[in-house]
Amino acid sequence: MPRFAPVTVRPDGRVFIGDHKPYVASDSLDELHGPSEGIFVLPHSVRWLNEKARTTDVTNKIRRRCAYRDLLAEGTYEQQCEFINRDLLIRDFRTFRSPAG
Repeated sequence: MPRFAPVTVRPDGRVFIGDHKPYVASDSLDELHGPSEGIFVLPHSVRWLNEKARTTDVTNKIRRRCAYRDLLAEGTYEQQCEFINRDLLIRDFRTFRSPAG
């Protein structure tokens, strides 16, 4: 079952997009069953580019990390479960920055 990140309320009343952009996350990393090798094409809704730019070789660390970043920022719960591999995400996680920067 997906979870949505809570909205942050700032005491000074300022509004930032990062405070209101919904993010989806699974309850458990065990729900992530993406490929551990091979190639996949990100959905257009995740990366608004041509098919070549959406194609990711999972064994290429840089391309995989970029794809995972985009999936975590823009992907649905179902897309995250389909494309993100649990073990590779754990291995790469310390190198991620939040989608907001």
